[in-house]
Amino acid sequence: MNKKFLLVIVMTSLGFALTTDATTLAYWKFEEGQGQTIANEIAGGNSLVRGIDINDTNDPAWADGIVDDYALNYADGQWCSFAEADGAETLSSQMLASSFTVEAYFNMDSLPENGYAEGYHVVGLFNRQANSDGYCGGWANYAIRLRTADDGATYAEGYFTNVGGSYPTVTSVVPLRAGKDYYVAFSFDSSTGTVAIQVDSRVTSSTWTMGPYNVFEHPYFTVGAKSPGSIPSGFMRGTVDEVRISDTALTSEELLYQGSAYTDTNVIAFWQFEEGVGQYPIDETGKTSSNFIRGTSATGWMDPEWVAGINGNHALRFMKLAAPANGTTLSFINGYTTEQDSAALIASSFTIEAFFNMSAVPAAGYSDVRYIVSLCGRDGTYANYWNYSVRIRTVEGVGDEPDQTFVEGVSRSADGNWPTVTSSVPLEIGTDYYVAYSYDEITNEAAIWVDGNKETVIFSQTPISTQLTNPMFTIGSRAPSVSYSGFFEGVIDDVRISNIVQPDNNLLIRNCGGWGYSPMDFNKDCVVDAADLSTFASSWLNCTDPTDPLFNAE
Repeated sequence: MNKKFLLVIVMTSLGFALTTDATTLAYWKFEEGQGQTIANEIAGGNSLVRGIDINDTNDPAWADGIVDDYALNYADGQWCSFAEADGAETLSSQMLASSFTVEAYFNMDSLPENGYAEGYHVVGLFNRQANSDGYCGGWANYAIRLRTADDGATYAEGYFTNVGGSYPTVTSVVPLRAGKDYYVAFSFDSSTGTVAIQVDSRVTSSTWTMGPYNVFEHPYFTVGAKSPGSIPSGFMRGTVDEVRISDTALTSEELLYQGSAYTDTNVIAFWQFEEGVGQYPIDETGKTSSNFIRGTSATGWMDPEWVAGINGNHALRFMKLAAPANGTTLSFINGYTTEQDSAALIASSFTIEAFFNMSAVPAAGYSDVRYIVSLCGRDGTYANYWNYSVRIRTVEGVGDEPDQTFVEGVSRSADGNWPTVTSSVPLEIGTDYYVAYSYDEITNEAAIWVDGNKETVIFSQTPISTQLTNPMFTIGSRAPSVSYSGFFEGVIDDVRISNIVQPDNNLLIRNCGGWGYSPMDFNKDCVVDAADLSTFASSWLNCTDPTDPLFNAE
């Protein structure tokens, strides 16, 4: 007899709101897990079917859910719609809107090929027009499409056909990855012309002068495809979950998505660089803006290159360029004028973490030090005070001793001194390293980690500079300028900024680095939280593995 008992009481939103109101036209959660019909959560609302009718054979498959237990996985030629036998056009017409918010969760099995014709459609409402081939996709009242752009990155975009007959499109700046869960919302406010596409917590918005065309002769609502029978049909390859349609532009508080999936509130920024393409490395916490880019502007100048990762699939390689003294860097766009996001990363206590691999070492002395991470204040183009920085410095050997290169954490105190903690681990070119620099404002203790080696000092100068004039946060350099900028040469991966001294067991190298994730960190976000407990409870109560010591427990 198999017995297992586990009681887990969890009260958490986990980033999902589960309410509807009078503005909601439809809300499908896909929690049936079997059968042909997907129930509408709105009382009296219309149900969807897998395919085009109850008897259709080319239906999406039931799969594990993104939000809850179940969702639908789509392959080429599969979609959901209203049943033709129930009057699909009549039911679709009830989804037409002049203002709207269209929401869904999705996870792509593979990325679409480049171009508009190959884009995956998550959800849409189209007008079908008869021709010799049957039906083809005509105008759209609204649609969410996943498209691979010319830069090689895949983005979510919302579009519709406006009353002038054109197809205005708003495109998210978030590069998408296959195998990753995302939330997307596309909204339009007819009273203001404001249009927005949101991926997780990142919002990209614009203003359009004309609203969507919404008088359709043959309306056809679909999930997982453009109007089937059209060429192309825009079939989704992946999973779709929790589709909600509202007839108003919802506020951020009204959306299904209510926060980043990254749950360590003490982490104020975390770039994993897993995009592998595109201009915008994404902060996994969602707290900093999409203005954080490769280089210093959108023109491509001073951009580090995407390469194989140190702690994952992708990272960025930084270079020092030819004279004048330029190099590659990451910064908030137009870094000499935009400082709001840099200011948000200032911290009195902190832990700064990164993985790196040098392709060159600096010359001995202080004039050629290289910066992995820097948050400084600027006086013109010159950096004056630092909240924190992690840099590489070479020390000249004594006598016949060779020069040695070390990593150190450096700040600059309000009295003008330079409190510094330096690792004793000599660094070599071509070797992967983990580094962390932390400071506790209460004890004045600073620490530097290199891999598993930790060293501490007590800073006598206090406080660390937090009142920075013209703050600028950069990765791969200090404030970029034609003067001394300390450009790093090599690969940088997984940069995380915390506003506390992270416990040793919660450092990236412990939970997310070379020493492995915590066994209880099922979603691998470096935090054991309610989401992990829920997964643990589910697996515990569903144990069918005979090798489990508790499988035959009485």
